[in-house]
Amino acid sequence: LFNQSIILLFLFVIFSKILLTYLFYNLLKVVSSKKERFHKTSNYFLQGGMVNQLLPGVGFIYKYYKFKKELDINVSQFSTAQTLWSIFNLSAYIILAIIFGYASIKLNFMLWVILTSAIFFILSLIFVFRNRIYLYLKEYLLSIKRISTVIGQLSEIKKSLIEHKFSIIFIFFGFIFLAMLQSFNFFIGLKIFGSNITFMSSNYVYLSSSLASIITMFNFIGGFELIIHFSSSLIAPNVKNIMLFAFAYRLISIISTFILIIIFSLWNLLDNRFNIIK
Repeated sequence: LFNQSIILLFLFVIFSKILLTYLFYNLLKVVSSKKERFHKTSNYFLQGGMVNQLLPGVGFIYKYYKFKKELDINVSQFSTAQTLWSIFNLSAYIILAIIFGYASIKLNFMLWVILTSAIFFILSLIFVFRNRIYLYLKEYLLSIKRISTVIGQLSEIKKSLIEHKFSIIFIFFGFIFLAMLQSFNFFIGLKIFGSNITFMSSNYVYLSSSLASIITMFNFIGGFELIIHFSSSLIAPNVKNIMLFAFAYRLISIISTFILIIIFSLWNLLDNRFNIIK
């Protein structure tokens, strides 16, 4: 941790976290149609991420509370932005894993038949009973004020997503670039800590570990490191002290997050004072 090259790794990690928050900021801006301050959104997002590492799941509640209280973001807008962020993040890792040959999708003919038949059957039922479904929703669900409000919010979000469909596509490509940057950061970190590992093997370890942690929601402190340890033992057993490096890399990530939280908090303080003076 006292190597001068660590400064370079810190800069890469900080840049990746800025990009991470910027992507969420743009998603939230699309679904809410509000031009909120970037530093406020990023600050609350990073704070929620820190809480989530200590108490898995609680960070989402914390983020929603802060966005609701400070930025007037309703539950539909936050849930949509968070869901899109999670789907795009997972999809980016899957695409990179397929591109690099770490993962493949194989479906035999019978499975294709079953999937196609199931989808066709469900769509047919919806088409046949569409009038009854609509009347049921109108008579029972829409009569509940809260559900009616949520449906109205989701309808507005849908219009906004359609209107900004090209922005959504660019944001998705941003997630792919982010996944590539994070893989590169992991490789740089391994090299700085003296590991003799190739770029492809490093990507294999990081992408497989990231996919496993996202799918299993095992991304809290200690969990992700354990996944990296098992992944490395299968993919690159010649890498020594991978567990120690994983915790060191986590420490770098945490320190980088705290640095950005302090920067964004100071930015917010100066912005508030500027507005008061103005």
